[in-house]
Amino acid sequence: IKLLMTIVGLRKNVRDLFPDLDWSQTTIGFNIFLAAAEFDLAVEDGDPDQLAGAVLQLAAAFNDALKKRTGVSSAPAQEVKAIEPRETEDKTVKAVFEHAIALGAFFGAQDQTDKKTFCETFLASITDHLGASTPTLDGFGDLLVGKTEAHPGDQAAFIFKSAFAPSSDVLHPADIINRQLSILQCAIACGCGPRLVIRIHLLIADEWDHILQHQRFLLSQPALHAPALEAAIAYARAGHPGSLPNLLQTAARALNDQIPNAWLTLAEQLGGKAGGETH
Repeated sequence: IKLLMTIVGLRKNVRDLFPDLDWSQTTIGFNIFLAAAEFDLAVEDGDPDQLAGAVLQLAAAFNDALKKRTGVSSAPAQEVKAIEPRETEDKTVKAVFEHAIALGAFFGAQDQTDKKTFCETFLASITDHLGASTPTLDGFGDLLVGKTEAHPGDQAAFIFKSAFAPSSDVLHPADIINRQLSILQCAIACGCGPRLVIRIHLLIADEWDHILQHQRFLLSQPALHAPALEAAIAYARAGHPGSLPNLLQTAARALNDQIPNAWLTLAEQLGGKAGGETH
């Protein structure tokens, strides 16, 4: 109950709802869910400095959980924010860290006039909060200035690069569906909260609606697939369990393709199965 009330408090910008809460007695799940809620809200607010702090708090919560699972002494939740730069390079924590950065950059930059400057400020804020750079941050910085390219299969790098892509770039629907799958990977890997999951549903639905309106001619047999795609979009916008994998599979069929089972399983982890519950 306290977790739910604390998250509600965060949504109302009340951050000390339980000043006497004994953080040393809170569970691993409590701290991770709370950090995910803060990350969601920071993405929604779009302030790069606040988002930087939320990314580090999310990585720190997972880092603390790892310490507790392995029996290593860990700090109370108030002190978990002070994650060390070297700790962000631990294999498990790094996965959370880099995918949260990518997801935060992508959604945080969406409504920005200068997406590249937002991403630059975001990375600089993370470095400032940490007190030092890391190989992961250096890698994102190299992507930002064009020194490197995103390697195939590196979903975090791909989504980070997509964050500052010019709004004038027009992607083929096949490229859009690949980006959407990468966003799902980032969301699962960093453990984002439910508000961002809803936003991902709406983003994917909106993108396929835009394709129907402006790129229908690129679909395979538009007259055949458009009605099914329209229904799948409406289903996803309503947030029904199973609507996310259904929309992706329907979209793939409209491109005369199929979503691999591994990716459908990933979509089910985020959006639930038909007849079940969303995550």
